[in-house]
Amino acid sequence: MIEFNLIEKTIYTFVLLTTAGYAFLIIREYSAIIRRGKSRLGRFSLTNIIKVLFQKVILLLSTWKTRFWSNLFHLFIVWGFIFFLIINSADMLSVFIGKFDSQSAFSNIFLYASDVVYAVILVSIVFFVIRRLLNANQFKSRENVMTMPIMNQIIRRDSLVVAGLIIIHVGSRAAAESIRLQMMPRSIWLPFSGLLSTVWALSANLGLIWKLLFWTSILSLLIFIPYFPRSKHLHLFFAPLNFLFRSQQPWFSNLPDLNLDDPQIEVFGALRLEEMDRSAIFDSFACIMCFRCQEVCPPYQSGSPLSPAAYEINKRLFLNARGKQFAFPDFKSPKLTTYAISEQALWDCTACGACVEICPVGIDPLADILAIRRGLVLMEDKFPKPLQLLFKNVEHTANPWGISSQHRLDWAEGLQVTTINENPHPDILWWVGCAGAFEENAKKASRSFAKILNAAQVNYAVLGELENCSGDAVRRAGREDLYQQMALSNIEKLNQVNPKRIVTSCPHCLHNLKNDYRSLGGDFSVIHSSQYLATLVENGTLKLIESSDQTKISFHDSCYLSRFNQVADPVRLLFRQENQELANLKNEASNTFCCGAGGAQYWKESQPLSEPINIKRWKQLTEEPIKQVVTSCPFCHTMLSDAAKSQGSEIPVLDLSEHLLSKIQSENK
Repeated sequence: MIEFNLIEKTIYTFVLLTTAGYAFLIIREYSAIIRRGKSRLGRFSLTNIIKVLFQKVILLLSTWKTRFWSNLFHLFIVWGFIFFLIINSADMLSVFIGKFDSQSAFSNIFLYASDVVYAVILVSIVFFVIRRLLNANQFKSRENVMTMPIMNQIIRRDSLVVAGLIIIHVGSRAAAESIRLQMMPRSIWLPFSGLLSTVWALSANLGLIWKLLFWTSILSLLIFIPYFPRSKHLHLFFAPLNFLFRSQQPWFSNLPDLNLDDPQIEVFGALRLEEMDRSAIFDSFACIMCFRCQEVCPPYQSGSPLSPAAYEINKRLFLNARGKQFAFPDFKSPKLTTYAISEQALWDCTACGACVEICPVGIDPLADILAIRRGLVLMEDKFPKPLQLLFKNVEHTANPWGISSQHRLDWAEGLQVTTINENPHPDILWWVGCAGAFEENAKKASRSFAKILNAAQVNYAVLGELENCSGDAVRRAGREDLYQQMALSNIEKLNQVNPKRIVTSCPHCLHNLKNDYRSLGGDFSVIHSSQYLATLVENGTLKLIESSDQTKISFHDSCYLSRFNQVADPVRLLFRQENQELANLKNEASNTFCCGAGGAQYWKESQPLSEPINIKRWKQLTEEPIKQVVTSCPFCHTMLSDAAKSQGSEIPVLDLSEHLLSKIQSENK
């Protein structure tokens, strides 16, 4: 047994208490910083804790969407450091009670596992250092993105400092164990340390060298603790907690309502960090600065100054620099648009949720962006001028096209389509949507869907002139007041109708009716038309003709259908039923690539980009020979049709209903 003298124990105790005291002060400071935000963080249960620890911490399930080798080595490091918690606890305790050398089977297995962990961690850290040096540009943003001047320097410094401390900590611990082999041989249980032990074969004063290495290992860990809270590696604590708080969200990227009638609320939306929800401040500390969100962001890929990664990192760097001031309740921070995200970037966001979907630690930059939009619109009346027409049309005609509600059923001329007044007890209420009623391409899709429903003899009805805009576009554009006006009107009418089930062909309407309306009193059973059509085919009500042309079709998944509401399988079932092969797309289902219409982009002039988002998506869809592009969203339909025209392509773009109408067997027709 190796013992430590009184001086060593005293020094160690002083350093340990100093480090613990500093950690306590940091925890208190960060707690005050987070409490500056609005609303409370969510609650979580023991079941959620176990689930998050197993899925997100031990298996890292949220990281495997991209970068396989990085994730694999990251997994090794996580497992290694979970094991090292035990090793370090034992080492710290050994300063006071001595280093025991047990010969038990458990001790031998523990020593062998420890030795393997040393090697795995060191190899993994070296991999990340090399990767960071070789792929430095992957962890940067373009020059047109708003970033703090020190961002690149800080990220590089953090990576190298932490990697160095880990190598020193683990390496010195492994070297110390190799010395013990010279003093108390047991090489069969320490294969990695056994190789190192040959270095010490002719050395004198092994006990002194062992203590120096042991102290190096312990002190490098204690030095890391004060540095740790200011580095990106704080995510080791904040990421699991972030998942726990996010696990209470009712659905993907939940956008909270604003109580517009509360006289105590001084700011609607958010212009400054303290006006954000606490979860937004929490996100700043959870961010691992991996830039995955930037990689998948459609506007960024198209040349926009929008980078969700840069936004989150800017928040964190601001808190690192001015966190002590920010923690005081009276401190008024600068506007987020002055240091975290530019106004152009803010309005370039398509609200597609790709950044939220890809984030390995559960951060939601989209919620922040929409909160800032609300603040700009409601508090400062600042927004892109083209959106003025959108707001005006919805306010005066209850639809973005500005067409009178008297024309809501013009698309159905010549078809047998009944209104809810004519058929007050239908099996399904079809929510046509504004696009389906007024936009030319979408009107064709509406007619096709009506013909399919009639062919299947479905008992359905539409609201007709009673239907208003669901409010999606104005809400994503920051006009929460106008959204709530539309939503409450629709909820009142739908509660009066009391439909058994609502079917809609618009994914944006689906998301509002099914999810967003709940908090305002609208609890309805809502499905997308693709889901309903799949049900008709599965139960034999609708029979499809098998495709004789084996040329593939590209199916474009809508963000608000496949990502926000996890509806992707019904469409693929329909194509399988007609024996139609789909093109192999890199971005499909919940990993789809935005068409460029979301987040109210459809209603505003897009900023000049290196390549428009819809054209970028079109090129993805047409990489291999296909005969059609099919989608199930009216806005995606228009954006992709425009892309086809601009590229001079003759490949037709069809709505799913248009495609299936031609596949209905004669008995249905």
